[in-house]
Amino acid sequence: MFVSSLLFSQQKQISFSTNEGTWVSLDVAPNGKSLLFELLGDIYSLPIKGGLAHPILSGSAFQSQPRFSPNGKLVVYISDESGSDNIWISKFNGLNPRKISNRTTSAMLSPAWSYDGSAIFVTIISYEGFSSFAEIWRFDIKSGESTLIVENKNGSSQPLVSSPAPGPYGPVLHPNGSTLYYTSLTPRPYNSRKGPSSQVFKTSLENNRTEPLVLENQITMKPAFTPDGKNIIYGAVRDGRTG
Repeated sequence: MFVSSLLFSQQKQISFSTNEGTWVSLDVAPNGKSLLFELLGDIYSLPIKGGLAHPILSGSAFQSQPRFSPNGKLVVYISDESGSDNIWISKFNGLNPRKISNRTTSAMLSPAWSYDGSAIFVTIISYEGFSSFAEIWRFDIKSGESTLIVENKNGSSQPLVSSPAPGPYGPVLHPNGSTLYYTSLTPRPYNSRKGPSSQVFKTSLENNRTEPLVLENQITMKPAFTPDGKNIIYGAVRDGRTG
């Protein structure tokens, strides 16, 4: 009781107002009327036309990277509420949150829904001693069962603090439901003038065939699709600038 009282006495509530943020991850609702975004470890809902943001997931845990389900009724996000990054889902308004995955030491990035809303694809960064690597895993929502979808084929990590783990990042499903797109990243080799490489790949979930996507730029990343699946949007580096 004394410890609980002491911790409570050390808590301090703050309030703030802002109209901008950095490193903000967001997603637009399927009906196009609202969006979700993260700020300082909390997740907010905001009308698509702007206005006041309403927190739907807050507290001491760090919640990030919200994504609407295909029908707009659920939200997937990454939270460290269990002590480590894991996949969580809730209703679109933040109610009834529940944990899907059960990892204890990994970092998770970029959760994405399967086309039918039955599973989540996510980048998992694992650590072995001083080395790290990225992989893409699939988690079934009902059972929590996990399946490795894309492994790291880009070599070992580099001994640089700023160097990202090699491997696949940012899974996204094509609207056809059977093709997974992602960014394949190889960090800059240590003590080398050669820079890092990044390229968009696609993998068939039906036959596991994997091939690079032929795009105009040499360094490409973070693919996404228009709702009809006819056009792809991606990040690229040209003349030293990313856009």
